[in-house]
Amino acid sequence: MSVYTPENLALIERKLLGQLTGEEARTFEQKLKDSEFQALYKAEQDLFQAFQSAGRAQLKADLQALDAQTFVSRSTNQVPDASGKVRPMFQKYAAWAVAAAVVLLLGLVYVLRPQSMSNEELLAAHFEPYPNEQYRIQRGAEDSTVSKSVLEAFYYYDSGDYEVAAEKFNFLNQKAGDQEIEFFEAISLMKINRWQEAIEILTSISEQSGSKYQKPADWYKALSLIGLNRTEDANTLIQVISTDNTHPFQQQAKALLEARK
Repeated sequence: MSVYTPENLALIERKLLGQLTGEEARTFEQKLKDSEFQALYKAEQDLFQAFQSAGRAQLKADLQALDAQTFVSRSTNQVPDASGKVRPMFQKYAAWAVAAAVVLLLGLVYVLRPQSMSNEELLAAHFEPYPNEQYRIQRGAEDSTVSKSVLEAFYYYDSGDYEVAAEKFNFLNQKAGDQEIEFFEAISLMKINRWQEAIEILTSISEQSGSKYQKPADWYKALSLIGLNRTEDANTLIQVISTDNTHPFQQQAKALLEARK
């Protein structure tokens, strides 16, 4: 079965533009195991990078030069390859047709899309769940002092089942409030688009001076504000983070501000 399908091309386009959803990302990684899909992705990635670095005008000139090199003789219906040998035209026609279609598609995307990224695009590109390091290490230890309920909550968090994780974390917080558990509950809520609930938790954490999660809470609160389309509030907080040389998310904040231009 050919990999040159509209569905595969659309998936690769979204990958190159940083717009894959979680499910699409898993689909892409699965397809990437296929050597033909890998070759298609590599070809389109090269075209995409050329489009970015050289611009449409230069890329057009490059393609015209390549077209001249692969001039088809009407009498022989043959084309020279990279080594100078003449080969039948049909061996290269399909690849060139796909390449031309991809260049046209990417050109239209860049011409028609707005100069600044949408909030959905920003979140897709900049929202990464906070890594669970402590409990991943302890989970396999028989003498772990961490309760089974806590380990179970983090198991679902690490597995990407954020809806169940949020429920587990919330249950733990109802029994005995713990800032770390609250923080990861907020991240889980963000992943299922429950932005306002996440903001309430993150605001509480960010107001606790000296807390381990104070500054990370600020960053994730800013992202949650974007999720609620509260752009001005989000920009104010992101500006503060971008100028704080001690903030662990300073570079991410700078990158996000640049993306909004």
